[in-house]
Amino acid sequence: MSEDKTEKLGDFMRRVKDDTVLNLYFVTETGAKRIPTPLFGNPTAEQLRDNRYLQSQVVASRKHYCNEVISSGWTVHVDTKFDQEAFENA
Repeated sequence: MSEDKTEKLGDFMRRVKDDTVLNLYFVTETGAKRIPTPLFGNPTAEQLRDNRYLQSQVVASRKHYCNEVISSGWTVHVDTKFDQEAFENA
């Protein structure tokens, strides 16, 4: 029996600190892009954590980063197309 290794974005967002920056990339016809527009900039886990649509997404990959402005950030890729209506209604 194989173990399910999928990670939900909601589980990941609950594990990181509130001020952790999350740059979310979704699949588009032209490649992975940061979507939606409200997520441009440096949204934090605290700002995104309550969105049920985002919580349900499966993390395809993630990479930690930091710089002189952001003490802790993650670039997170989701292997599905972004659903604007589901995001706004969540």
